[in-house]
Amino acid sequence: MEQNRKYEWTGFAIPIILIIAYIFEMVQIVHKKDAGELSWGFMGSLCVIGILWIFYGIQNKIRPNIIQGIIVLILNLMLIGMKIYYEQKNKNKDK
Repeated sequence: MEQNRKYEWTGFAIPIILIIAYIFEMVQIVHKKDAGELSWGFMGSLCVIGILWIFYGIQNKIRPNIIQGIIVLILNLMLIGMKIYYEQKNKNKDK
């Protein structure tokens, strides 16, 4: 049992790295002013992951999972918003 706890930090490190990856992606989108490279399927899958992560945390009473799932879901919804915004902006710019 103690052996399993030795690597418990990975359960916290993984979502933190994922959140940092989201932030890098969002900075890149703002810098380029284009989110066309993001696929709807990818972002939809990440929304489902966030929801399942929250559900798993609630069912198992693991507060860090709930918080991390909420953060991942919010960041993904922000990416979706950025994609919609820049698609509209670039579409209007082409007219």
